[in-house]
Amino acid sequence: MGQIAVKKIAFIGGGAMAKAIIKGIIGGGLIAPEMITVGEPTEAHARSLHEAFGVNVTTDNKKDAWVLSIMGSVTLEQLHAYAPGFPVIRTMPNTPLAAGAGMTAICCDEAVTEPMKQTAAAIFSSCGEIEFVDEKA
Repeated sequence: MGQIAVKKIAFIGGGAMAKAIIKGIIGGGLIAPEMITVGEPTEAHARSLHEAFGVNVTTDNKKDAWVLSIMGSVTLEQLHAYAPGFPVIRTMPNTPLAAGAGMTAICCDEAVTEPMKQTAAAIFSSCGEIEFVDEKA
């Protein structure tokens, strides 16, 4: 698959789906573990993420970036309310993603650039199949 154009990736929360995506990113050679940061409010869990994957961790989730969400049933409109002014990509991955055999639907708002789309595609392709869709789908 090769590397991706972004220099850093940050996750808000380090739960099961984030771990599966991180595993795919690192396993696919998309970006080095030290270029990934996970904002995880629980210090012990943050430490375990660093030990397991070699990623950076922080208990602070404030970032200057674009948003790539894996939150189920949360619309683009709701995501914009949570992160006003940021480009937003909404994804809907499924559980087999953890085994590298997932299927992820991806929809983007109008502020998302082509490089952002390519980055999202590369991330989720590292964990299975992808499909870009309109949010209404």
